Amino acid sequence: MEKDYRGYCLKCSRIHSVTKKHVYIEYADTRDFSPPTDIHRLNRPAHELEGFPVKKEYLYEARIVRVIDGDTVRADVDLGFRLTARLPLRIRDLDTPEIYRPKSEEEKIAGMKARDVAVELLIPYDADGNPLDQVVLITTYPDAGIYGRWSASITLPDGRDFATVMRELGHHVDKE
Repeated sequence: MEKDYRGYCLKCSRIHSVTKKHVYIEYADTRDFSPPTDIHRLNRPAHELEGFPVKKEYLYEARIVRVIDGDTVRADVDLGFRLTARLPLRIRDLDTPEIYRPKSEEEKIAGMKARDVAVELLIPYDADGNPLDQVVLITTYPDAGIYGRWSASITLPDGRDFATVMRELGHHVDKE
């Protein structure tokens, strides 16, 4: 049976199609859904609510405009309907050496090398030194970090996963 994408509207306090211009929490199957009885708990992200089977990840086209360090970028994300947002993104499943608060000078140097490799992969330049217009695919996840960055994975134009490439090139820190 085909899934019916509908949502629980926070404005109307009822279920209706997600195409309406109201604030809703999206879920996939209306047969298994019962609206929340405690509406005050909705001041948290939907993925943290019990009983809400929400979509966990979203796919967008984006252009990387700045590489902050090896695992953090700033991107112009195409939201659709001619809307874009410049968002900070934390690369999921990748931890590179720190640049801004390193534990040692060696870590800072390794972090700068990781940042340079990330720039080469994400913001390519032509022979004249002009940045090329490269579109990447990002998949966002609901686990935002403490610095307000969206957790995302980046798929490069050639289909490779950015975090995997960085790990293969040795620009990662093993978590202890």
